[in-house]
Amino acid sequence: MSALTKKHPIEFVRVEIEGKKRKRLFNVPKEKADGLLKLISEFEEDSIPWREAFSDLIAETSEIATILRGARHKAEMNQSQVAEALGVSQSYIAQLETGKKTISKGLAIKFGKLFDVDYKVFL
Repeated sequence: MSALTKKHPIEFVRVEIEGKKRKRLFNVPKEKADGLLKLISEFEEDSIPWREAFSDLIAETSEIATILRGARHKAEMNQSQVAEALGVSQSYIAQLETGKKTISKGLAIKFGKLFDVDYKVFL
């Protein structure tokens, strides 16, 4: 094969993007993936810490209550669904999310399992 007609193999990388409902995987040419990384890194510089972004909600309730509410929203669950999964009342979940009640270690462990995170974030 001559040098002019020889095809160079394209190197692909796997790119994973997590959406609201599911993760999507793409095989992208490495050259294009490098461009994606550069584009995303531009937004990263403009990002702010989550505590700063949610400072008003933390002030209204508590940091733990805000984390709980965020975990529930990320899991796309409502308070009733969380309550049913944990065997507690919906009103109890509401009290936890508004900072009126504190989370026990036992309940934090259950939240950790339900939301697939380290339970210590709820303590």
